[in-house]
Amino acid sequence: MTMTSINKTLLVGLALGALALSSCHERQVTSEKDISNVEVDSTKSSVLNVAGELFGIPSPIQTAILVKNSGAPFEAEKLGDPQRAGALVSRTDMALNMGIAGTDMAYASLYNDGQRALKQFKALETLAEKLEVKGAIDVELMKRLGGHVGNADSLLILSGQFYRAADAYLKENDRVDIATLVLAGGWIESTFLTCVAAESGIDEAKQRIAEQKVTIETLCNILHKLGDENLTDSPFLTKMDSLNMAYDNVIRTYSYKPSITNAEAKKTTIKSQTIFIMKPETQKEISSRVSELRQLILQAS
Repeated sequence: MTMTSINKTLLVGLALGALALSSCHERQVTSEKDISNVEVDSTKSSVLNVAGELFGIPSPIQTAILVKNSGAPFEAEKLGDPQRAGALVSRTDMALNMGIAGTDMAYASLYNDGQRALKQFKALETLAEKLEVKGAIDVELMKRLGGHVGNADSLLILSGQFYRAADAYLKENDRVDIATLVLAGGWIESTFLTCVAAESGIDEAKQRIAEQKVTIETLCNILHKLGDENLTDSPFLTKMDSLNMAYDNVIRTYSYKPSITNAEAKKTTIKSQTIFIMKPETQKEISSRVSELRQLILQAS
């Protein structure tokens, strides 16, 4: 079974309006009568609900697939240092680095570097334990995840299960701040790897960077709303805001086209498009600020 052929059936209850947060491609949605059983490609963007905000974000594996399929080489030396996980002290630093480790694990696994993927998994496991998340997750799931880090197909399924379990636990226990920071760390690392590919002249990577305009805006709003005194005026949040400002120069346009409904199949094809336009100098600025932000996280102690 290939990576692109893996699909999972998920129970979803999101309003159809949330689909506007997807990328600029045509989309097919099932009618409300049949929305409880929608087939979703687990390698594509998910619509997430964090602190009451809905937004779309690419999964780490989706980003890794994009980078690998573009023909970009494996940049092993650019991965975070998994050995630093045990030395981290603050919850903020641990959560952000947990997101980075999860992304690097997916990236290394997809490039068939099982040894590096396993090291990133160990870092992920260490950080989950220090954040008191590991104990809330099925031990068998952790074992299966650790045993399949070199198998990209299995990793796709198991890592999704892991993050859903961790996210659910954190939210149920009123730890939305940690859940958001893990998400932010994963997004930053995914965007960094995309920037590396874009610097090689890969058009699809450039487009993916531009499409993150909506995500960074919403993510910054969420981080400010958390009211965490450890984040307020912190270098991390200051750099996130700086990155958000760089995205002000990315132009977003919306082109309306009537949807096409197939009543017999109970499907609607949404033809409208959201297009993002980014100049080379803006791409360079975004790439620089993402790199600075990532370096700040990786140098935390």
